[in-house]
Amino acid sequence: MTDARLTRRSFVTGSLALCGLASAPLRAAAVLGQHCLAAARCSSFADSRTDRSRPSSSSTRASSAPTSRAGIAVSREVFDERASLLGDEQERWLFDGFNGSKARWNVIPQQVMVAPADHAAGPDRTFSMDQWSGCDAARTRLMKFLATRRPSNPIVLTGDIHSNWVNDLKVDFFDPKSPVVATEFVGRSITSGGDGADRPDNYSTILAENPFVKFYNGQRGYVSREVTAKQMRADYRIVEYVTRPGAPRQTRASFVVEDGRPGAQEA
Repeated sequence: MTDARLTRRSFVTGSLALCGLASAPLRAAAVLGQHCLAAARCSSFADSRTDRSRPSSSSTRASSAPTSRAGIAVSREVFDERASLLGDEQERWLFDGFNGSKARWNVIPQQVMVAPADHAAGPDRTFSMDQWSGCDAARTRLMKFLATRRPSNPIVLTGDIHSNWVNDLKVDFFDPKSPVVATEFVGRSITSGGDGADRPDNYSTILAENPFVKFYNGQRGYVSREVTAKQMRADYRIVEYVTRPGAPRQTRASFVVEDGRPGAQEA
C-alpha cells in the first residue's frame, strides 16, 4: 500500500505526467461481449505536465480465462486475441493518452500485476490468471505499443498482490534480448496476512524462472516514491512484524529509474 500523501508530494515536486488506470463505478452497459468490463476516468493532477488517466482492471478479466489465486497451468483461452483486460474503448483511451502526452514521466497506476511471474520450477510454466497473464494478448498489445510509440519514461504502479515486486517490462519477457520498455513497481498491504517473510517459500523459484524480476519480498509495509526531472526513486518500507506493536520501520530496498533509461536499477 502506497503512502498517498508522500506520493502526492513527490509527484507535485517532480513534474511528472500520470497517464494511468483507476477504479470507477461500472454500469451494465460497460460489458463488452467477451471482453472484460471497461471503466475510465481522467483528471488533471499537480500541473499541466501531470495527467492522470487511470483505467480500471479490477473488473476486467477475460471471461474465457480460468482464475486462480496462485499459479496455474496456462490454457489456450489466455491467448485469445479477442480477450481484453480493459475493453476496446478503454484500451484506445489509454493509448491515446500516451500518444498525446508531453510529460517527462508517464505513469499507469492500476490494480493487478503486469509482469508474468512463472511459479513453476523447470521447463513447465504456470501463471496467475487473476492478473494481466490472464489476458496475454492485451498485455502484448500494451508492451508493443510502449516499444513502438515510446512515450517518455513509462512506469506502472501496481497493488492487489500482498507482496513487493520490482519488474522490468518487455514485449517478450522470457527472451533475454528483448529490450526493456517500462518498469513496474508493485507494493503490498501494510497488515494483511500476518507478519510475512523477507523471502517467501517460492522466492528462489520466482527469481530463477523470471529474470525480469529485480526484487521480490513478502514483508508488510508500503512503497514511497520520489520523482525529479532526472529519476524516479522507489523506497520499499517494511516492518518485520505486525502481530504485536513496536516494530521499527525499515527501508528494505530502493530502486531508481533514470530519465530516458527504461528499467529499474538498485539504488
